[in-house]
Amino acid sequence: MTITSYGYIQLLPPLLDAVVEADIDRIHNWRNIGLVSVDPNLWGLSRFQGAEGVIGKAVAKAVKGSELVFKSRFLLEGIDFKPWEVMAYHEIIYGYKPWEYSETHPRPVKTLELPTRVANLYKKSIVLYTDHEIRKSSTKINFSYDMWLMRSATDMKCSKGDIELMIWLYRSPDLKPLPKDADTVVEIPILLNGKITTTKLEAYITEITLPSGIGGWTYIAFTLENPVEKGSIALDFTSLLEITREVLAKHMPSEWNGEKFDDLYLRSVEVGTEVFFSNRVDVEWSLREMHIAVLPTRIASEKALESLADPLTLFKGS
Repeated sequence: MTITSYGYIQLLPPLLDAVVEADIDRIHNWRNIGLVSVDPNLWGLSRFQGAEGVIGKAVAKAVKGSELVFKSRFLLEGIDFKPWEVMAYHEIIYGYKPWEYSETHPRPVKTLELPTRVANLYKKSIVLYTDHEIRKSSTKINFSYDMWLMRSATDMKCSKGDIELMIWLYRSPDLKPLPKDADTVVEIPILLNGKITTTKLEAYITEITLPSGIGGWTYIAFTLENPVEKGSIALDFTSLLEITREVLAKHMPSEWNGEKFDDLYLRSVEVGTEVFFSNRVDVEWSLREMHIAVLPTRIASEKALESLADPLTLFKGS
């Protein structure tokens, strides 16, 4: 490995200023802020379009060279919802997610071109890094990665044979993913506020079908033992892909084997906040940095994580 082969994608701080709003009349509003797009993404409210009782809006403000801040304030009255249902996923998008697309969306850079087959990722060490702060929330939320692993590199709908992979970095007290616990706990190294430590991840698996009847894809989420409300955290994504592969093969052997998983395409890397329904929603959070490091050869997770703080550690002593 040479220093020039070390790939580092700095997705945030934003490269462009922007103020992006969404409300009941405009559920999605994509905006290019450099190497990623932002979208307040009020997808859970779409079924209430045309009805009274939804007052408010979500706003994303990108400040060039500084940070991205999401603020979401709503009053919901006279509409029927369940508190475990998701109202919104305020997000940052790298790559090509299914469901919707904007012509202004920036193309992924050569360092990590998407879509790409999962099998191609095992040869590399890919590290995901965020520096975030949950400033307030009147309702339950998480702060999470959301990745789509799909049979097709181009389809815009998900169904049986596709996977939604989430990694919950933060969650409100007592909030858990969908109720089917995979009874699996794994321990992984992470870089937390600049220091190597370990954390336990708990896995949850289910199949998702939307009220419209669309769906059937496999949903797997990992939650951190100690949610990170404020600070920086880096994860070895390649290692997490391998863990996902093993967990699915163990708990859904009729659906998933290694070869089938490896043949999927990683379509997108998204990060954001799922906001759960409540009569009053007042949420604010910020994301100062979001990076992806791509090392062209596979190395130990600890060394890959350390490289994020100082890439030259990869070459010391070599």
